[in-house]
Amino acid sequence: MGEIHKQITVGATLKAVYAFVSDARNAPKYISSIKKVLSGPEGAPAVGQVWRAEANFLGQDRALNLRVAELVPNKLVRFALDGDPEAVVQLRLAPDATSEGTLVALSLDATGIPTIILNAVLGGLLGQDMLRLKHLLEHKR
Repeated sequence: MGEIHKQITVGATLKAVYAFVSDARNAPKYISSIKKVLSGPEGAPAVGQVWRAEANFLGQDRALNLRVAELVPNKLVRFALDGDPEAVVQLRLAPDATSEGTLVALSLDATGIPTIILNAVLGGLLGQDMLRLKHLLEHKR
């Protein structure tokens, strides 16, 4: 299993960051590999909910299920990407040193893809995704 880890500090409250990242409908706004959420449940996110999504993973267009695997309010959001390849996107949240912002630690675990290849192909992209998340939340009014 290949793994990538990225982290960034976002100038937004823990509550605001959690509300945004826990809603799978927002995933295409900050995870560039997820192109579009096609369908899924309405209302507040809950463990077990599944959205159908279009994605591009390692240069190939894919249809996949984006499933909420775990939610710990204001601390953790874990999505399972059920498709080919299978992957898990996890976002751990914590107050930053000033307690005015939020430290966001993203990890991607992909089945069957060596870490070196995953980092070479997606490492920079996920770094850009974290910057996009930061910009979205810091300029959201």
